[in-house]
Amino acid sequence: MAETSIEWASRVWNPVVGCTAVSPGCENCYAEKLAARHVLMSAARGTRSPYLRVVDTEHRRWTRIRDAASTPDTHRRVELLPERLLPALKFKAGELVFAVSMGDPFHADVPFEFVEQMWAAMAASPATLAMTASSACGAYFFTSAAQSAMRTPSSRVEGRGIAHRNRRY
Repeated sequence: MAETSIEWASRVWNPVVGCTAVSPGCENCYAEKLAARHVLMSAARGTRSPYLRVVDTEHRRWTRIRDAASTPDTHRRVELLPERLLPALKFKAGELVFAVSMGDPFHADVPFEFVEQMWAAMAASPATLAMTASSACGAYFFTSAAQSAMRTPSSRVEGRGIAHRNRRY
């Protein structure tokens, strides 16, 4: 998808955007600030940002649970972008792609089936994709006996794990 200035990656791929702050470590989230900036810049250009429903632009942060519950048509905690799954197959061999840099791929609001589709696209891509996540749902995905085939290591899918902030979170 988009090229990036992240020094270790050549591009980013975000079929899921948005997150829920779960710990004090989330206070300085780069993705939250970048998404809010993207929404404001898109509005100024007259275009629609994919982050529109997951960002509280007034406070420049991810949409909070109470906002998502009170206005589900305009506010969500995460947004699924299935149209972004197939472009992963067009990445070039040798590229290092940061997968889901702007959200939590294992957020509780991301259906298990969508995670499977995302994982299949990553495994089929000729590029090397790296992903981190911070959700207990990700731990379940990787340890579920029903998903043993999905856990089979792929030479092009790396960093398939959970990023822990500390023992409490």
